[in-house]
Formats: sequence, structure tokens, C-alpha cells
Amino acid sequence: MRPTPQLAARARAAFLGAMTDTCRVCAYSETQDVRGELTATYTAGSEVTCAFRPGASAESAGDATKATATAEIWLPLATTVTRRDRIRMTKLWGETLATPLEYGVVGDPRKDVGRLILQVREVTT
Repeated sequence: MRPTPQLAARARAAFLGAMTDTCRVCAYSETQDVRGELTATYTAGSEVTCAFRPGASAESAGDATKATATAEIWLPLATTVTRRDRIRMTKLWGETLATPLEYGVVGDPRKDVGRLILQVREVTT
């Protein structure tokens, strides 16, 4: 069942209102070093509003490995993000973080009526 345009607009407004945190999508790319080895590179984009939900847990079995998400991040629908990107949290619950937290995306982003939903796990490297 598809929501009516009015219901979808209300849902988008509600989700955007819940997005009180700030993050940057760090786009994945690969570079080749002088030995021909590929190295992952992440380029931070502009800040975007988001909602960070700690403790959400989900498993994704992709590429023959199993990764467990430790949090969920909601982003506006127009945000471009892939499963290879990272999310750098810069503000949580109204506070600017002295040291941003970095999260890897687990599985493919999902679209909902008014938001993009990411399952993520903290990156410590």
C-alpha cells in the first residue's frame, strides 16, 4: 500500500524534524600506489543533518563476510551514499564532537517514505 502524497509529506517532515545530529558522507574511492596495490580513500562531503540511533543491531551477509551493525543513521532521501562509503558523525545530540566518530555502512542503504536508513558499525582504524 502506497501512502497518499499528504501522508508521505507528513512522514518526511516528521523524520526531518527528528534529524538533530550532523554528519558527513565520506565517499569511497580507490587509488593505486607505486607497487600497484589498491588503497581505499574516503573523501568527506558537506555536512548534512541526520539522526543517530545507537544500539540498533542488524546483520548483513555480503561478499562472503558477516558484519554486524551497531547503530542506525537516518539521512534525508536526497543524500547520496553507498555501502562502501563511511559516515563521519560531527555533532551528536546538539553537541559538537571534539573527535568525530567514523562509521562504515553495513549492507545497502534502504529508502523509507521520508528517510534513507543506514545500518552502520564503528570504524576504529
